[in-house]
Amino acid sequence: MIKALYNISKSTFVKSEGGHLDDWIDYIGENYDKVLKIVFEIDNNKINYKKVDIEDNDSSKRMKYLFRSVRGNAGLETPTTRITTINKSVNKKLKKSIKSFIKKNTKYLDDEDKNFLKKLDLVFQNEFERILKEMFDLLKRNDYLRNEEEKYDSALSINAAVTLTFKENYEEKYLGDMEVFKKTLDKKGAEVYKKYYSKYGKKSKNNNQYCYVCNNNDKEVWGFVDLKDYKFYTVDKPGLVTGGFDQKYAWKNYPVCPDCALELTKAKQFVDNNLEFKFCGLSYKLIPKLVFDDRELLDEVLQKLKRYKSFSLGTNSENIERVEEAILDKLKNFNNTVQFNFMFFRKNQSAFNILLYLKNILPSRLKKLIQAKNIVDRYETDFDYKYEVFKPIPYKKDKEINFDFQFRFIRDFFPYNDRYENKKNYDKQFLEILNKIFINRKISYNFLINRFMRRISFDYKNDNWFEVSVKKAYKILLYFNELKLLKRRYNVAEKNVKSGPFSDFFRENDMIDSNLKKALFLEGALTKKLLNIQYKKRNNKPFRNRLNGLRINEKVAKRLLPEIINKLEEYDSNYYQDLENAISFYFAKSNFDLTVDEMSFYFGMGLSMSNALVKKEEVVNE
Repeated sequence: MIKALYNISKSTFVKSEGGHLDDWIDYIGENYDKVLKIVFEIDNNKINYKKVDIEDNDSSKRMKYLFRSVRGNAGLETPTTRITTINKSVNKKLKKSIKSFIKKNTKYLDDEDKNFLKKLDLVFQNEFERILKEMFDLLKRNDYLRNEEEKYDSALSINAAVTLTFKENYEEKYLGDMEVFKKTLDKKGAEVYKKYYSKYGKKSKNNNQYCYVCNNNDKEVWGFVDLKDYKFYTVDKPGLVTGGFDQKYAWKNYPVCPDCALELTKAKQFVDNNLEFKFCGLSYKLIPKLVFDDRELLDEVLQKLKRYKSFSLGTNSENIERVEEAILDKLKNFNNTVQFNFMFFRKNQSAFNILLYLKNILPSRLKKLIQAKNIVDRYETDFDYKYEVFKPIPYKKDKEINFDFQFRFIRDFFPYNDRYENKKNYDKQFLEILNKIFINRKISYNFLINRFMRRISFDYKNDNWFEVSVKKAYKILLYFNELKLLKRRYNVAEKNVKSGPFSDFFRENDMIDSNLKKALFLEGALTKKLLNIQYKKRNNKPFRNRLNGLRINEKVAKRLLPEIINKLEEYDSNYYQDLENAISFYFAKSNFDLTVDEMSFYFGMGLSMSNALVKKEEVVNE
């Protein structure tokens, strides 16, 4: 990863973001929609307040806003802050920010700078009540206040920040454009780099040494360059230091020269601002790596990735899940001279935890993942399918549930906060599956079936439209099977049998590959027919009580068929002798060698997909 970051730092896109400030200045945040601007006018050394304005938050202006996050009630580092309420954020914090800036940075400011800032603060204080009123009026006009009657104490209905800007010679300048702020903070930012050689009460640096990153000799090198969140190694315990237990010799572990420390910091900031994406509710950083050094190709890759980032940010909430996965579809179009590193992480306040690091993923692998999706969704196949197993389910006016494969389907069974199981966290299991998908490792079929049935059984017992979960689970199995990822037994002899009842259907759905699975599927379908008849005649489905909460073992499976036939006869509605004969046919050839979860799953499939046993042309003819 470090070599990849170093190469990124050489891109023309990243060079423009340079300076010591990169590691010190924070991004306001991608979930912050707007930035309010308190605009001053500078004319012949005179400073006048002009107005309060507003603009869209723009990640490319990070070094212009000069935002620095602070904890608790600590004073602001710069005159830029996030807004909770006007009173808390502007009246109590921003109002003091210029004086605070002078006080905190006295040793970096010359007399001319101090005079300018004092003059600015004087105007700011004199016009402050007017500024508050105009800010309130602007927020009110745009309907950005939750309760305007609370006035300055009202929370905002959007996430927003506030900063200062300056009009000089018809040009708008942000804090980062003003030398008084920029050069002062750049000097201060340089001190940030002390942590790369001074830590734990020790200094770790040496001269005339080899730099691991740029491969140059005769360099000053530092020993604590760990890039904050991207901790690629640690020496926080003395025993981790190569050649001894003294942390001052940490430079021997991973020697990095000052120039490379700056380059890596710039690259990290670029990745943080431009190459951070979402996937199934998880954040990840996408770090490209070239097999061969090619600056022009790297610029092209980074430009496209930045464009994908802008594309994803502009997507409405209804389509965001599709767009998250569409990024993979974009990445597959690169050739294999580009590799991608995916760093999934979770950040809670100051804690940054790397959840999964997928290394050197080739576009050809991503292409295979997308092709498998298109095949199981039946978009890339010459086979003429006769049965609609995944027909969309209407659920609202002009809306329907679509079963084209999404990685989100997997996430539904392995959620971050499972409302079905006392908010249990399945991040670890989901990430393990994701890792196996990307690096082509086998996934336990029994593990999946067990997890599927926990959710399906819950949905069934609680009338939660369990058919949706069944179809998602089946589509996941088809996807993994297409990628040859499933670790399971294959019933080759039974699967290859061409004859038998409903053989056309089972040929199209060859995951139902044993006599017992076929019998259970058909029995589930027959059960659905009975339940439909009961509901039509009685407006309820009493036979549901005979399904053992959808826990189907051998005893239950054998009991159900005669009971269903008997009920159909009672209702004078036994139109399904072909289905009953088929179930008997396959049960007679079955060994009952499946687990209860497997038996329950295939029975549940039939219960959910009984209509799929009718060919498409027969549905049309009806």
